Amino acid sequence: MRRMCPVWSRWLMLAVFFALAFPTWLDHSAHAQQTRRKRIRVSQNVGAPTLKDALEKGLRARRPVEFAFVAQVVAAVEMGVLPLDVVNSAFLWARQTHPRLPFPYFQRALIVLAARRGIRL
Repeated sequence: MRRMCPVWSRWLMLAVFFALAFPTWLDHSAHAQQTRRKRIRVSQNVGAPTLKDALEKGLRARRPVEFAFVAQVVAAVEMGVLPLDVVNSAFLWARQTHPRLPFPYFQRALIVLAARRGIRL
């Protein structure tokens, strides 16, 4: 005849299992996050994307007009006409405020910021 365990003993065994396994799981996930952060930093240092790639991918450029505007911005930055910090501020603002479709907002913000500095795009 099989002996039945009381219900409370099953719950006790389950609680002991989770108490022992849960801190180990938390430790592994924290280690994985630290490793992932290190990988991102290393990859940024080794092969940093160009300004053109960052703008095209980060702003989700799709149309030829958008790619042409990115090329114009990159040329202005390389010639020293347009400061990089203006481009970065417009880029970050557009991505934060309109993450689904940031390009039109980036374009308008950059034109306004450049006009304030006397630069015509």
